[in-house]
Amino acid sequence: MIKYQAVLLLSALLVTACSQAEANQLEPKQLSEIEQRYLQVGNSHSFVYDVSRFDPEATTLSFKLQAYENGERSEEWTQEIYSMHAEEGEGLFSGWEEMIVTIDSPRLYEEEGETAIYEARFMLIEESGSMESSQRMELPNPKDDPFTSIANTTLDFEKEGQNLVVFFNGEEVSSGPAETEEGVAQIIEACEYVFVFRLEWE
Repeated sequence: MIKYQAVLLLSALLVTACSQAEANQLEPKQLSEIEQRYLQVGNSHSFVYDVSRFDPEATTLSFKLQAYENGERSEEWTQEIYSMHAEEGEGLFSGWEEMIVTIDSPRLYEEEGETAIYEARFMLIEESGSMESSQRMELPNPKDDPFTSIANTTLDFEKEGQNLVVFFNGEEVSSGPAETEEGVAQIIEACEYVFVFRLEWE
């Protein structure tokens, strides 16, 4: 009997732990084919999340570009694209229904000389309206078309942040380096230019 109770208690603890982990993970929203087509018009990479029932402990969220040149962090091009803060007594996404992040590849724009234009957009949507912030960034134009790595689109709020898209020039990597910080570090070390678009929270 005692052994049976111990098994039940262990099972309950495992279920609770899994529930807590899932509560801090934000899965991408399942879109219809028509919604996906509409979202991809003019956008290279789009990430959509239903945040209406998501209540993480984090009180701030930032959408950032981290830029690197020849293995070193470039403060000239690194920038914060958008930042949001929870109101006192409310959750980070209180009142919002959807969060959309889009990142356009430079080849969608006319490239001029030594630079190329990237565009990133952050949106929050509710029933009565929306908030949008967009940023056009003039960055070095790699001699070759940049390779792209897209990370796992599930956001784990147990971590401090997550890469969404990594652009880099150099040899193509067979498996997605954006999946791990170690993979991104290898890309940064090996390539002339690396542009990491990511979300961070605390």
